[in-house]
Amino acid sequence: MLINVSISPLGMPKADRPLISYLVDLSLVIDDYMYVGFSAATGAISATHNVHGWSFRIGGRAEDLDPLNLASLSNAGTEKVVQRKGFELGITLASITIVILVIAGAFHVLHKIRNENEILEEWEIEYGAHRFRYSELFFATRGQDELLVNDYVPCGSLDKLLFDNDHQKKKILTWEKRYKILIGVAQALLYLHEECDQRVVHRDVKPSNVLIDANLDARLGDFGLARIYEHGNNSQTTHIVGTLGYIAPELTRTRKATTSTDVYSYGILMLK
Repeated sequence: MLINVSISPLGMPKADRPLISYLVDLSLVIDDYMYVGFSAATGAISATHNVHGWSFRIGGRAEDLDPLNLASLSNAGTEKVVQRKGFELGITLASITIVILVIAGAFHVLHKIRNENEILEEWEIEYGAHRFRYSELFFATRGQDELLVNDYVPCGSLDKLLFDNDHQKKKILTWEKRYKILIGVAQALLYLHEECDQRVVHRDVKPSNVLIDANLDARLGDFGLARIYEHGNNSQTTHIVGTLGYIAPELTRTRKATTSTDVYSYGILMLK
């Protein structure tokens, strides 16, 4: 029913008055048969705990320890402690080195796979691959707006239907369906040129940029070369871009892409 705690330097007798005396009922936690032992723990820094001797007694005061009869740490024991600490330090440094090498190797492999196995689209091969920082894409897309996601187009692009060697695909393009596709592209250009808040010049109207859905409705895509400017203003573009065969002749002289140059490209598309 009472716990007394006494502390004294090694070699000196215990004090008659305990340092701590606390009334507590230990019958709730102590069984008739139990094990008595020692435990220790370390923090972030390695440490060594040693028990030189101990005495224990039930129903009375334990015997005092005689310092002369206690085991002491020898020089060999000290060397073992130093060696163990050096071994632990070596293992730690080796582990850190291995982790760094594994991470570096993983980045190298991923970079190699990305560079060698990345599939480039036709426009990337023609004009060169473009890379943008995520912050630029986030700003340009207004926080990855959902209006930006296109529906799946199972029929692919118009050039596949027109120029593919598969005769089955060509058979589905009857005159009525071709006319429907041309009307869809014209409506898309009308929206970009006149109905949109800002005037958009596509600058690369061609069959490969016309996507066809399951209902054979046309959707104009790939706005990587498009330019935007306010209604009533003139285009400020000075570079000639587009696909040979679809570029308006005056573009080589004026170097300014306009809605008229888009219409010329649309006319070439109609002749296909």
